[in-house]
Amino acid sequence: MLVIPVLDLLGGVVVRGVAGNRDSYKPIESQLTDSSDPLEVAKAIRSAFGYSTFYVADLDAILSGPVHSDVISSLVKDGFDVLLDAGTGDADQVDGLSESVKLNDLAGVIIGLESVPKPEYLSLIKQRFSDLPMAFSLDLMNGVPITHGDLWQGYSPTSILDMALEAGMDSIILLDLASVGMGTGNRCLEHCDYVKMRAPDVNVITGGGVRSREDLYELEAHGCDGALVASALHDGRLS
Repeated sequence: MLVIPVLDLLGGVVVRGVAGNRDSYKPIESQLTDSSDPLEVAKAIRSAFGYSTFYVADLDAILSGPVHSDVISSLVKDGFDVLLDAGTGDADQVDGLSESVKLNDLAGVIIGLESVPKPEYLSLIKQRFSDLPMAFSLDLMNGVPITHGDLWQGYSPTSILDMALEAGMDSIILLDLASVGMGTGNRCLEHCDYVKMRAPDVNVITGGGVRSREDLYELEAHGCDGALVASALHDGRLS
């Protein structure tokens, strides 16, 4: 199973995500580096653990601000494989992202549920960018889907996952924001099981709450191909 470090970007620096409460996010404090500069943090993690594939959540872009294209470019130039969530929720936004970032240089573009206005946009995005590695992120808060607008009302997590799989998403990310940075364990195991049962060949990634290597072994036992980790790396709980 691949361990994928997370870089949450806000105001141009790496911040520590805690329970999805973005108003309280502060620059990262890490045992690995004194810096909160994205490239320096990424290099420190790579030096300590050897990881080179990173999940980058550009929170400014997700909140409708500009994309940190210079940060993304510097990471790619330094040899990092970047899975990017920049708040793209429809095909036009993915197209707009291509004006700031070379999409073909990315390991994948993440389509987060919280950014998608309409259910039908999932298939439209994948149809328009069929050659682009794309991951759908089922964004939850305490098990409840985080949705954009009223058109998602009545959709359960499994029905949303079915829709993403039918759209042909290459990877599925399962993330309960209430667990992020809390060290309380992962809350998405049943959804990991569900995706692997429905589509064994689809790449399944989950995160939030990882405390130790034992948690990673548990995720692997539930069919996860990747685990998103941040706090446990910076706090020294994973070594």
